[in-house]
Amino acid sequence: MKPFLATFATALILVSYLPFLPDAITALGASGLLLLLLAFALRSHLNPRACSLVTAMLSAAALALPTAMWLGNQLLQRQLDGELEGQWLWLEGVVTGMPESDTSTGLVAKGEVPLQRRQFDFRVRSAGRVTTEGDQSCPSEQTNLGQEPLNRAVVDLHGKTRLSWYVAPSEPGPIEEWLSPGSVLCLVVKLRRPRGLVNPAGFDYQRYLLSAGYRAVGYVKVGHKLGEITSLPIWFDRQRVKQSGYFRMRLANEASLGAVLALAIGDRSLITEPQWQLLRQSGTMHLLVVSGLHISLAAGFGFLIGGLLARGLSLRSQRFNPWLPALLSMLFACLYAGLAGFTLPTQRAMVMALVANLFWLLGWQRQPWLGFWLAMVLVLLIDPLAGHGAGFWLSFAVVGVILAVQPIAQHSASWLAISRVQWKIFIGMLLPLALTTGSVSIWAPLVNLLAVPFISLVTVPAVLLTLAGAMIDLLQPLTDATLTIAHWSLDLFWWVLALLPYTAGEAPAVATLTITAGLWALLLLATVGLVAPAMPLTLRALLVGASALVLLVPRSPKAAVEVTVLDVGQGLATVVRVGESTLVYDTGPSFSDHFEAAGEVLTPYLKALGVETIDTLIISHGDSDHASGLAGLSKSFSIGAVYSGQPGRLPIPAEPCHAGVGWQWQGVSAEFIWPEENTPAMAVSANDQSCVLLLSWQDQRVLFTGDISKAVEWPLSEHFARPVQLLVAPHHGSKTSSSYRFIQAFAPHHVIFSTGYHNGYGHPNSAVLARYTELINPVIWNTADDGAILAQWDASGQLTVTGWRELHRRYWF
Repeated sequence: MKPFLATFATALILVSYLPFLPDAITALGASGLLLLLLAFALRSHLNPRACSLVTAMLSAAALALPTAMWLGNQLLQRQLDGELEGQWLWLEGVVTGMPESDTSTGLVAKGEVPLQRRQFDFRVRSAGRVTTEGDQSCPSEQTNLGQEPLNRAVVDLHGKTRLSWYVAPSEPGPIEEWLSPGSVLCLVVKLRRPRGLVNPAGFDYQRYLLSAGYRAVGYVKVGHKLGEITSLPIWFDRQRVKQSGYFRMRLANEASLGAVLALAIGDRSLITEPQWQLLRQSGTMHLLVVSGLHISLAAGFGFLIGGLLARGLSLRSQRFNPWLPALLSMLFACLYAGLAGFTLPTQRAMVMALVANLFWLLGWQRQPWLGFWLAMVLVLLIDPLAGHGAGFWLSFAVVGVILAVQPIAQHSASWLAISRVQWKIFIGMLLPLALTTGSVSIWAPLVNLLAVPFISLVTVPAVLLTLAGAMIDLLQPLTDATLTIAHWSLDLFWWVLALLPYTAGEAPAVATLTITAGLWALLLLATVGLVAPAMPLTLRALLVGASALVLLVPRSPKAAVEVTVLDVGQGLATVVRVGESTLVYDTGPSFSDHFEAAGEVLTPYLKALGVETIDTLIISHGDSDHASGLAGLSKSFSIGAVYSGQPGRLPIPAEPCHAGVGWQWQGVSAEFIWPEENTPAMAVSANDQSCVLLLSWQDQRVLFTGDISKAVEWPLSEHFARPVQLLVAPHHGSKTSSSYRFIQAFAPHHVIFSTGYHNGYGHPNSAVLARYTELINPVIWNTADDGAILAQWDASGQLTVTGWRELHRRYWF
């Protein structure tokens, strides 16, 4: 059974990495071919053991292919119909989950006060097109008023959506009350399909939305409340909101508040950035993110209580009831997962807990690997894209490592034995951590040896007892003591972490695998040698051979010059690499208090490249879609020269960029050609103060233009007219830029527009696109359609341009 489940899980994961889903005929044909191979294998002269293994693997693969295809198609069909994108729709449904609030900077015009954004989940019960301007009622309202419901062009949109409601800080109105879980609302909205930024590194938001079951995302124009409903999921959501208020009141202004909320209800929004930094450096982030450790603790507490009750009852009946511990264990796991929001990590942990209890009831405790593979299959059936998440691999990797060292742990319960196991787990997790996160904390073994039992046996029980006391009147007298213990234990935890002299060990990212093959081979050898000494000799030999093959992987040729225009939505962030030197031109937009392109897109990309120093940072001008996250960027990297067209608008020191300022850079000539040094800042707009940078190498030229308009394009066209191989289009393709004269003067071979998907500005303007095509017909690239754009020159000067959305294509893009 184990080979069958392992092969089934592997096939589900592999199909999820395909660029396109196979059609039904192809999938069934592949399954039929596998079954033919199975029939051939059964007729051959294989020994019984080999025949059993081949039968399990081929039959699992034959079943997994159509299953994976069906699951993938279900994900894609669940998305909003493309024809409804950007249309005004009415929705009637129910608010679910915990609403979130932040300050939106993405929709703020100059001089305006930033809007407050309320984000919330909305389960749609009925929907349709708004057919009459000003009509903001839903059919159920008309029916309740005795009116005949209008023909509202009803559409099929049942399911979960993610909505944003923007309000002025001074006029919140009744929205806070309306967005409580269980509120039934009628809303007028604009929606789009789940979509995210696509870059060589960083978070795949589109995959997250699909995995979490969202059909669409959008924003609210107007709305009103119709009533309220209740249900078990709504009860969990209301409890989360209620307990959030309780802990915020009891621990106001305390450093432990964020961690307590994270452990109690899965709300990590109040953990500060310095605290996250401490967790990353010490390798203890997993302790404050509700996942496998915490759900298993809750399940363990339930099992312990159930066992005590069962033993008490057995004194009367003389018979021990094994169902009671298992039932209470599963109940506690489900309750904690519900209070933590039923997030994807908690669902994964809950599945593992349920499988473990099932095996206990069936008496299969000696089959842990069977439970391991069964849990993996169930997780993948629930979330077909789980194999793309680091959390999936780390969760199953740590369970696998624990199972591998389990025979050692069973021989002794001494601190020495426990410390040996902890070290072996650390060594075993080096490879998965390096592959999924790109970094390994050298303090992790020592800190976790003390922190895991401390948080598990002191902090988590105290938080859970406080949570129970806040919900159950009978336990209310305990809350003062348990909350004090939780608060003091977390204060002690932060204090100890802050004492450690951190020198975080950085491992190379996956992108540099072939360059640092020796290190990967060493990690694999360490994993084999230290973690699994009980492995069969044949399996160990195969793994050692695999590590040796890593050394033989040919190195991919490195580009002499590389320009990457990152996908940051409506904004611009560009990275230029020449050898080991790095230039960054603009850092992208800030979308909200919690999401800046500099921290969520640019920084992960630079880390993946192994960059520690940004040699030159250029911020074209001070607008927020070009200059986000500079303070955080300066903390993450050492930064050399900084230039800007508006240095006074930046939070870090910068020199003004003036025409004529230039430098030589490993054979590449870099020169600013705008603005003129004596141009008064008040004489031109902020956009026209943008630094215009020209890179030259051999006979190749690249032009970065910021947000300049036609007024600047004309003098540039007069003085610097010469074809360029690559142009980052002025002002994202606005109709105020890319004049005829400019296009003819620079005649670019490739033009890149950095825009947001379905952005409200209409960039790139259709007339601008027609102008380029009419005059020179270049290759047009758009980050909204192509993802990050990679332009690479080899040593001979040959240029290759690719879009990451196509190069790294997944079937849900």
